[in-house]
Amino acid sequence: MNWREHVTVDPEICHGRACIANTRVLMSTVLDNLAAGWSPDDITKSYPSITRESIQAALCYAAELAKRTGAVAVEVTPCSSSTTPSGRKAYPDFEPSSSPAPTRTMAK
Repeated sequence: MNWREHVTVDPEICHGRACIANTRVLMSTVLDNLAAGWSPDDITKSYPSITRESIQAALCYAAELAKRTGAVAVEVTPCSSSTTPSGRKAYPDFEPSSSPAPTRTMAK
């Protein structure tokens, strides 16, 4: 899949943040929803202007960014009451951590 066909970055749209082409749906919104446990069907129901192929392109886009930037593992603390549009708990196995999130030191 050529994810570039599904991604638009335009300074006049969403302040230049990456969006699904021909929409104002941010790539980060699609990825956040997937990370929260939403299915592609949940996402397309909530955002009818995007397709399952666009969702796949968002994953390819994220993979490309991770390869280029060197992804760093971080602790994510979601809202424990988050639910998907179908009513499922978004993070069924989530247990809040009492330890602080890891820190990242920037290379000089």
